[in-house]
Amino acid sequence: MSTKELHRAKAQKIGEKFEAIYLMKLTEAQARKVVSTIYEEIRGDKLYQATARAFLTKWLESKNPPVIAASSHKRYTNAVDKLSVSWASGRTATSRMSTKRT
Repeated sequence: MSTKELHRAKAQKIGEKFEAIYLMKLTEAQARKVVSTIYEEIRGDKLYQATARAFLTKWLESKNPPVIAASSHKRYTNAVDKLSVSWASGRTATSRMSTKRT
């Protein structure tokens, strides 16, 4: 694994942080927070994070016609709305999105 850092001392510091994460056996939430902190230290800006609902809503806003056909936009809107209803009812609160077809 490469840190893609050109300065040896910085690369060493990043590597040590990643090794510490590995050894600590963090939960997903803890690992995300640590990686986000490391990213911010390196890049100087925050790591983008969004819930699936927020991401899909923002994505849908960027796809208004004429970017895509009105019929496609309507289909996508309906899909996001159905997911939002599922999220609100808690049916998918702990479910992970998957690309695997069943």
